Amino acid sequence: RQQLSGYYFLFSFFMRPLHFLLGLLLSQSHYFISPVTSAGCYPGSFGLESVKLLLIYADTDSSWSSSVKRELEKTQAFDSIALFDGRTATPSLLELQKYQTALVWATGTGFRDAALLGDVLADYWDWGGAVIVAMFA
Repeated sequence: RQQLSGYYFLFSFFMRPLHFLLGLLLSQSHYFISPVTSAGCYPGSFGLESVKLLLIYADTDSSWSSSVKRELEKTQAFDSIALFDGRTATPSLLELQKYQTALVWATGTGFRDAALLGDVLADYWDWGGAVIVAMFA
């Protein structure tokens, strides 16, 4: 039961900003939202024909990231969802540009190079990518 409570928290923690992001994508409006729910969402200039999501995580338990991916796939809101382990590497801007949205989080461990990841995400944002920064990232 305790595990289910934690799972529900994790799922609800990610779904609220994602529902907001989906609303932004559908309306094609440009918004900046409060750091309480996420660092920001900017739909950029991409269309809705193909929405690809990259999950950049730094988890002590890698099954959490797989669970998040599975639950997001069930929504059928994204054409593809990929995982990137931020504990071992930092994605390049070129890698990020394959996706329209990046969801970033950490639980109990740090990113390999948090400063570099922040710089790359800022460049991605400037390029027009959507960024959701969640728990401890």
